[in-house]
Amino acid sequence: MPTFKYEALDAQGNEVKAEVEALSNKEAISKIRNKGLFPTKVQARGAGKKVKAETAAKSKPRRGAGGKVKIKEVCQFARQLSTLQDAGLAILRSLRILENQQKKGTLRRVIGYVADDIEGGATLSEAMSKYPRCFNRLFVNMVAAGEVGGVLDIILQRLADFMEKAEKLRAKVKGAMVYPTVVMTVALTIVKGLIRFHHYRIVIISNA
Repeated sequence: MPTFKYEALDAQGNEVKAEVEALSNKEAISKIRNKGLFPTKVQARGAGKKVKAETAAKSKPRRGAGGKVKIKEVCQFARQLSTLQDAGLAILRSLRILENQQKKGTLRRVIGYVADDIEGGATLSEAMSKYPRCFNRLFVNMVAAGEVGGVLDIILQRLADFMEKAEKLRAKVKGAMVYPTVVMTVALTIVKGLIRFHHYRIVIISNA
């Protein structure tokens, strides 16, 4: 029976690498899911070495794609791509549509480069992995899981939800940390003012 090497994510988001015996790629994916894992890459043992080498050689990001992209922009892109995938559009056509809709900037260039890579034979997750300033490791791994499982639209929607909640939480934590600092600064300023006032008062009384 053929052996398939796979990479997957467990319920905690940890990466798992192992092998499974199956008659086909589809059966291998089914067995991996039955273990409670989300497969991100499934490949028959010994296959795809040439493809991996070619992908590595082309892994360098293109010019103008190194800028930082706001979380809000990535979330919006993920939701829009999810909607187009749910409508049944091909991934390449979806990306070209979103590229044309985006205002000029880093994200628009990255979307175009990702589409170019897909035209060259790369998967969506492989193309996105070249731009970690736009798509972090969690994003890329979840997209890969969506590709393998045929649920890319659902994964993109959940990613957008998760990223928005995480960003709101980060803003709250940041605000909670800033408030005590401001209070402490104001308190120290008041204390210094009182000390100086008391000092001047003593000097005036002494001179009198």
